[in-house]
Amino acid sequence: MKNLIGGAMAVLFLQGCATMAPPDYSQLEADLDPLLQSPARGQIHQTLELSEQERFEQVDDLLFEPLTPGTAQHLALVNSPHIRAHLHRLGIVEAEQLQAQMLSNPTLAVSAMRPDGGGRWELGLGLSQSLLDLMTHSLRKTLAEEALTSARLDLLDTLNQELYQVQQDYFHAVGASHREAVARLALNAAETALLLAERLHEAGNLKELSLLHYRDQQLQSQRALRRAQADAQQAQTTLALRLGLEHPAMMELPVTLPQLPNDEQIDVAALTDHALTQRLDLRIARQVQAVAEHRQAFYARQGGITQWDIGIDVERDSDGGYSTGPSMSIGLPLFDRNQARRAGAGAQLLRADALVNARELELRTQLPDLANRLRLTRTNVEQLEQQVIPQWQRQVDLRLREYNFMLVGAFELLNARAREFDAWREHAETLEQYWIQRIHLAMISATPLDAALPDAVQLPSVQAGGQGHEHHNH
Repeated sequence: MKNLIGGAMAVLFLQGCATMAPPDYSQLEADLDPLLQSPARGQIHQTLELSEQERFEQVDDLLFEPLTPGTAQHLALVNSPHIRAHLHRLGIVEAEQLQAQMLSNPTLAVSAMRPDGGGRWELGLGLSQSLLDLMTHSLRKTLAEEALTSARLDLLDTLNQELYQVQQDYFHAVGASHREAVARLALNAAETALLLAERLHEAGNLKELSLLHYRDQQLQSQRALRRAQADAQQAQTTLALRLGLEHPAMMELPVTLPQLPNDEQIDVAALTDHALTQRLDLRIARQVQAVAEHRQAFYARQGGITQWDIGIDVERDSDGGYSTGPSMSIGLPLFDRNQARRAGAGAQLLRADALVNARELELRTQLPDLANRLRLTRTNVEQLEQQVIPQWQRQVDLRLREYNFMLVGAFELLNARAREFDAWREHAETLEQYWIQRIHLAMISATPLDAALPDAVQLPSVQAGGQGHEHHNH
């Protein structure tokens, strides 16, 4: 018994020497980097070590050029207080893990008794420690380490979703700017048509009803432009907030969306296999499953005993002599025999197994569906670029030729031009939908976008007379 008590005291001494080291971000960074574009990789540890002045300088450097999806992620890591708040959770998680594996403090008991007939007080001194803590310490340490891994994965998943949301907000903002540019071109064409109609009406060559028609088209185009401007402002404000910027004017974005990537091949089977091993929510579910298994083993090892203490007692008798000896106390398992905890651990394990199966099923179902929708959206964009827009551009060219030979009036030319802008508007909306779906596919497959994006779409130009025309390049 004395050897057991001595060993317990040694363990307690070593436990008392445990200290809290600074959070280790290296593993977090290593797990997150494969999910990010190259400009944002390897930035977590550096970001948290930056002084305020260094942070301002790095933000200025990143804002010097127009943002890309990759530099937007980098800027968010450097500047977003939301992301820094998430990163500082690691220190909290590691502190909780250290606390969970610590032994409970020993108990010091002091007693004093006086004989009925008077005389010297009998003093008692006892020091005890939970034997149950000592016996289950290694298993509790394993549980704490696995809980830390689960918490790290949960933090990783939160950061991953936040950084993918940065890219989604980026494409929303650029897409809104793209739609605004198309709306501005459409308004220019409508104003040109109205100006021509007013001149013809003043000369007596156009009825008032026709003039009102072109005026209504111009007013509709004005409202459409204002809606597009409001959408662009809202999207840019959302992105600026995500990046930790006070105002959207601090950043520069491309005016139009990138073109479709060339030779895009989406191997659903390969993406699924990759996602099954790399998706953070799946890794979290499997880690929760492992923790549940060890928790069940912990309560099985503990059995029905909920309290078991050993210690040493010292007493001073009334005659002045001292008595020393070991002590032990055990909680009688009459009512609480850990039955509820064991049942709960079993239910947690069953739930963890079901969650793993559910996550895998969602992945195997969602990824092919999203890949198919992405393919259909890409086909629509290609049809607009290769057939619809060129067809209307050809009609504009033919109308312009007929107009030059005075075979048709200017209104036929302007109407064809307006239909072309309708196609450009649909193209902008569909292309934005493609890039948002592409970001979603990258997130659920744990495969980031290529850092190098295609060139931006070139919109047509409109000269003052409504007769200028410039084809887009693909």
